[in-house]
Amino acid sequence: MKIISLYLWLLSTLIIPVFAGDKPDIKALPLSTVASQIESRGYLITEARHDRDLLSSDEWRMKAMKQERHFKLKVKSKTGAILDTDRDGRGKEHPGKNMMPLSAIAQSLEKDGYLLSEVEFKQSNWSIEAYRDGKKWKLQVSPSSADIISRKKG
Repeated sequence: MKIISLYLWLLSTLIIPVFAGDKPDIKALPLSTVASQIESRGYLITEARHDRDLLSSDEWRMKAMKQERHFKLKVKSKTGAILDTDRDGRGKEHPGKNMMPLSAIAQSLEKDGYLLSEVEFKQSNWSIEAYRDGKKWKLQVSPSSADIISRKKG
């Protein structure tokens, strides 16, 4: 009986998260809430990826700018707390101050039923991987209006 219990524990904590992919934990805060907390600290987010590893780490890895400096952030997805900050010397394309912040883009998509797992600002649009109705989607989203420019199953 102990062997079966151990096997079930290993299966649930080590093996199943591998197959869960990048789909965010449903118990986590929505990206719009986490992004809003990071933006309130003066950061302009340019990229966010949900990170789940074999040890059940549940974090967002973000790239952001603050006062013209580039940073890499590790953010706890269940609380929005910044766990680690590193300087990132590489410049990235960013939406600019006159565009909608990521939190507003994410909130708009979440209202439409999307669960975001990865976002990156590139080629003047947000490139987003998200889940909706049990399917993975790849979206291109306008940074000025949050309108979906293109959508395909991912």
